[in-house]
Amino acid sequence: MEKFTIVEWESKGVLLFGKEKRNWNFQCPNCFQVQSVEDILKDGFPPNLAYTYCRNCNYRAEKGTFGKGKLISLDPAQEVEIFDFA
Repeated sequence: MEKFTIVEWESKGVLLFGKEKRNWNFQCPNCFQVQSVEDILKDGFPPNLAYTYCRNCNYRAEKGTFGKGKLISLDPAQEVEIFDFA
């Protein structure tokens, strides 16, 4: 599984989808549903759920991503597993 700092991860998102984070897409490792931050916002969820929660199958990244996600280092003591970009 690839590991990124938050800055590296955001830079990759900008490279793939542009600066507007609403357009960023993520894929659920459980059901392979693709969802954008915009999709999540339209459903009334907070934007961070786009990469940690699948509204299609109710899967959460905290359960693990089967090696298909990314590991993000928020600081030296905290890492979180999230869905990969789609």
